Amino acid sequence: MKNLLTKNLGIKLIALVLGFLIWLFIINFTNPTITKKFEDIPVQIVNESVISSANQVYTVKSGDKVDVVVKGKRNIVESLNSGDFEAIADLSKLSTVNTAGIEVKVKDERNKNLEIDWNNEVLSIKLEKKVTQQFKVKVITEGELAENYILGPITVNPSMIEVSGAKSQIKKIDAVGAVVQLDGQNKDFEKEPTAILYDADGEVLDGEGVSLDKDSVDVKVNVLPTKTIPVKVLTRGTVASGYSLTKTDFKPESIQVSGDKNALSGINEITIPVDVDGARRSVEKEVDLESLLPSSATLADDFTTVSIKCNIVKKGIRKFKVSTSDITVKNLPNNLAISYDDEDESHNVVVVGEESKIKDLTLSSLKATIDLKGMSVGSHKANVNLTLPNGVKLRRPISVKITLEETEIQSVD
Repeated sequence: MKNLLTKNLGIKLIALVLGFLIWLFIINFTNPTITKKFEDIPVQIVNESVISSANQVYTVKSGDKVDVVVKGKRNIVESLNSGDFEAIADLSKLSTVNTAGIEVKVKDERNKNLEIDWNNEVLSIKLEKKVTQQFKVKVITEGELAENYILGPITVNPSMIEVSGAKSQIKKIDAVGAVVQLDGQNKDFEKEPTAILYDADGEVLDGEGVSLDKDSVDVKVNVLPTKTIPVKVLTRGTVASGYSLTKTDFKPESIQVSGDKNALSGINEITIPVDVDGARRSVEKEVDLESLLPSSATLADDFTTVSIKCNIVKKGIRKFKVSTSDITVKNLPNNLAISYDDEDESHNVVVVGEESKIKDLTLSSLKATIDLKGMSVGSHKANVNLTLPNGVKLRRPISVKITLEETEIQSVD
């Protein structure tokens, strides 16, 4: 047996070495050493308390991701993905220029023999003083309620939110808002919107580098029915002698009010009295609408007052003499003839009104007429009708006495 093991020993050793070399060649040929690059591996930052304990905050300038080149056997390297690597930056080892080295390793210990190169990348940060500020929460509504409903009181809890972060970031914040969507609601409702940061231009901030003590708020919204009611103005008293109230203007002529249904059912109009007794000039006033409503109702539109003007002008008097030749006859039947009992008599016409309206009146513009519609043969008293501008009146009506007779029919030979 011993001779068999030692016989041709040199040849056997050569064969052994040759076999190993062949095996090694085969292994390296079928599973060679390769390199592969893995990009954008996120860097985990540890020991952040070192910064916060100094009442500071940081923002990353660079190095929050790192590229890694791995060298190793193909069967191992090709089985890897970005999640197999762990990149860590330790802020407790921060340098005087605010950088911290990045360490990268493979999570699986079985692959620890791989060669890993990340070019000695570092995490670079910016340090700032940490500040905290309180902001009142502003509720912002978007959309519409159901028709004939408006928003009532809105309550928000908490009403203030504390925001902490870098001083430069806090300075950008102008307000904290909570957006509530309106979608045809007709009764009270609650929402829990997310708190949103806004700058002075009303633009939404991304909130990077800041933290809020509350991420959302509770909002309770009251929804109230509305009703449109007319406004009426009533004048009281009599203007001074020689003056007249020509018209009363007021705006608005209707208002929208809100309240519970029982309160609204008892409100049908708003009546405003205006005293013009003895007035010699126009009366103007502003009336607060809220003071005219019951406590159970409130205004629901932009008007808060009613503007009233009672136009009062000094009366003017014009006198005219109208003769029968100035009167136009209307609707005289074809078979009748008209004659005036007082053919040569003139009638006094006195008109009263605003001076600016009567100063240009003429006898022809008065257009005196009598209407004979429905009258038959005989004596009649006919009212004289005059065309007068608005606001101008006759002091007393006038009439004429007429006689209607049948006309003689002439025969033709």
